[in-house]
Amino acid sequence: MRAVGHRVGLLGTFGNGNLGDSATVEAVLSYLKGAGPEWSAVGFSANPEDTRDRCGIPCFAISRHAARPAPSSRSEGTPDIAIGPGPGSLSWTGRLKRLVPGPLRRALSRLAIAAKAVPGEIAFARESRKHLEGLDCLIITGGGQLIDNWGGPWGHPWTLLLWSLLCRRAGVPLVFLNVGASELVFPLSRVFLRIALSSARYRSFRDENSRARARRWGAPEPDHVLPDLAFSFPTQGIRPDPTGPGRPMVVVNAMAYCDPHGWNLSDPAAYSGYVGKIAGFCRRLVADGYRVDLVPSQAKTDPAANADILARVRGDLPEEAHRWVSERRPAGVAELLSIFSAAEFIVASRFHGVILALCAGKPVIALSYEDKMDVVMSRAGLSGYTLAIDGFTEASLLNAFAGLVSGSEEIRKRISAHVAGNRLLLEGQYRLVFGAGAGIFHI
Repeated sequence: MRAVGHRVGLLGTFGNGNLGDSATVEAVLSYLKGAGPEWSAVGFSANPEDTRDRCGIPCFAISRHAARPAPSSRSEGTPDIAIGPGPGSLSWTGRLKRLVPGPLRRALSRLAIAAKAVPGEIAFARESRKHLEGLDCLIITGGGQLIDNWGGPWGHPWTLLLWSLLCRRAGVPLVFLNVGASELVFPLSRVFLRIALSSARYRSFRDENSRARARRWGAPEPDHVLPDLAFSFPTQGIRPDPTGPGRPMVVVNAMAYCDPHGWNLSDPAAYSGYVGKIAGFCRRLVADGYRVDLVPSQAKTDPAANADILARVRGDLPEEAHRWVSERRPAGVAELLSIFSAAEFIVASRFHGVILALCAGKPVIALSYEDKMDVVMSRAGLSGYTLAIDGFTEASLLNAFAGLVSGSEEIRKRISAHVAGNRLLLEGQYRLVFGAGAGIFHI
């Protein structure tokens, strides 16, 4: 290891209540801590205060909107801005509505909003450039960062483009480490992400599908595919959370799927159907002698879904059985793993819910909403326990659970070997990226 100290920037969407995102950055920090005192880190996150508290590192905002309250999902449109004194005066947008067709009016409105944002973006870029001073590299740290389903191209694609340009100007090497890519909606997003990826000194993806998408956008080679960074989260010293006597525990890691207030696509009927099927599954587990714990891994959106599930389950159970189904809200990744470790089986709808269940060595059923979950389960040899979230039924979930129980001994062995292999692969990448004489400074 070098005698000279190194300071690494870690940038991601962590700090937004998603414990999966937290697991990726905490995994990298754990490696750096073990690499020696000459390594230190600074964060760039969606919620700097949360990251400082959780990770114990200095942290700055990844965008000028970071850590600001999101607008209400119930609000519609942009309020009219009145021009001219006195009652009865038409707002500027009110005049547009009378004179300009709808599509053109919306385009002009977006242009006005963009023009208003320019001074703030310039000021943010200048301030962020200062935060890069003294860094040996900036790492885009895992997670599904190559996306545009929240905020379009001017959301995270623009954020990554901006930081790549700032790194280039500051002479700071940029690294994309085990990132995930989804199908993009907007052509401009592909342009932004192609430029950002092309600026990197090292690129790795968490699955082949992500790499293939990035190459279609024009991202250059070489690149690498390795498991999600959360597989390297340190599990030594984590003990099962006491569950109390009486019944084996099943953890249900549900989410706000298609909830208008917690999902990028709003479909109240799909959300209600999902909640109803999960509730029916939980009622059957209680009737069969299990205890069910609803455990969210997204603290901002998923507790509301758990509340809806819990209400439906308890509404159809005798009062004396209510104690066998409850919600538990972990404060951090280690606590989540502690709860998972105490379970016999896990049913997960969150991507990192599946990965952390595997890290805990537990047989898991995945309710998959995207191909990234299919890939993780296939790699673990658990494709038979993957159900499409928009197509499963209560009966199909119960059948999968019965198979999980009957094959649990073999499944646990398979998971143990798979997780150990993933850790070795990630350890090798850490040595490549941070290792003496062969790290990012020499790639």
